[in-house]
Amino acid sequence: MEYYYLVATLPDLLLPEARKDIDVDQVLETINRNLSEQDRKLSEYFFLPADNQNLIHLLRQRKIGSYEFQLQQPSIFSVNELKTGFSHHFTLPNYMAYFLSRVYSRLDEFSSDQLHGILERAFYEEVSKLKNEFIGKYFAFEKLVRSTVLGINNRQYDLALDPEDLNETEFAQFIFNEDSTIAKLIETYGFYDELKEAINSQNPQKIELLIDRIIWDFLEQYPKNTFSREYIFSYIVRLLKVNRWSVLERQASEKHFEKCLERVERQTEITNYD
Repeated sequence: MEYYYLVATLPDLLLPEARKDIDVDQVLETINRNLSEQDRKLSEYFFLPADNQNLIHLLRQRKIGSYEFQLQQPSIFSVNELKTGFSHHFTLPNYMAYFLSRVYSRLDEFSSDQLHGILERAFYEEVSKLKNEFIGKYFAFEKLVRSTVLGINNRQYDLALDPEDLNETEFAQFIFNEDSTIAKLIETYGFYDELKEAINSQNPQKIELLIDRIIWDFLEQYPKNTFSREYIFSYIVRLLKVNRWSVLERQASEKHFEKCLERVERQTEITNYD
């Protein structure tokens, strides 16, 4: 199925310069309304990483009690649906159900990072079995980039890593062996040196922006058919990235405003004291 009208109505996207006139929720609603049911279900996989983060936060909340966190949005499931899924009274995706069956009764045995690693591996495994080439390629590439960051950090800072955290045995080889297949694949895409330089800068914003740019450049190569469902999937991923940077920019502005307000209040207190 091709989406001529839908593609024609979608606003252009830039990273990280989020256009102020884009209403992300409205655009996503338009996309969902026009997608076929099958394509809409497939598109949910691009939102599930947010649900994965929310699920980990909720498990941590259950583990330690008082714990506040910022809900990741847009997502597929509400907090109540995720919590109800703990007791199997709400049907969660298969990979989440598997994850919960493995860890829910043993939360004290796992750190938050370990929980995230187990859930992420289960998610990638489910995605790899989907019969959609674009989704498989996208998440495989994202995994490659994230694992490369992990490998560079390990080399630079001699981090103690659980071998499972690398997701693949071959990545363990890559950390110590630059002739590995993974190393050659990274060289093909040409982002290793740039990532290493960003990580050396120890600037989290610079690192995250570069990661998003690398993935963005990858997405712009696919698909060739501008009106296909794969193009819509690619657009959704890019829209979510634009939205994330827009949210971060807004949060930074709010923090800056709060600091300015505190400064004014302090100056007012000093004036009144005088």
